Amino acid sequence: GRQMLMKTTLILHAFPSVALLIAVYYILNFLGLFDTLFGVLLVKTALQIPMTAWIIKGFFDNVPWDVEWAGLIDGCSRLKVWLTIVLPMIKPGIAAISIFSFLSGWSEFLLLYMF
Repeated sequence: GRQMLMKTTLILHAFPSVALLIAVYYILNFLGLFDTLFGVLLVKTALQIPMTAWIIKGFFDNVPWDVEWAGLIDGCSRLKVWLTIVLPMIKPGIAAISIFSFLSGWSEFLLLYMF
């Protein structure tokens, strides 16, 4: 189940955005989002999700379950454990994803020029 989902997201990221231009054009035109900023944001977000999911999964897998349990035993709620323990541990992953997404969007002139 989970391994298949991660393999599928990796395969989805293998398609370059140039190969999807015609399909994306038809979809955006159908939705009435062609030549709008929201349409560009929607396309760039959809193309970045597989890579970001793959990268952040590696960072979440490195957080030991015992650390989360220790927070729960100390009386924290699940949300507080996530905010105060897990989130600081995955900040390097969030920074890496932010940098990769920014550089990808910055260098993607063809997609922005087309839509």
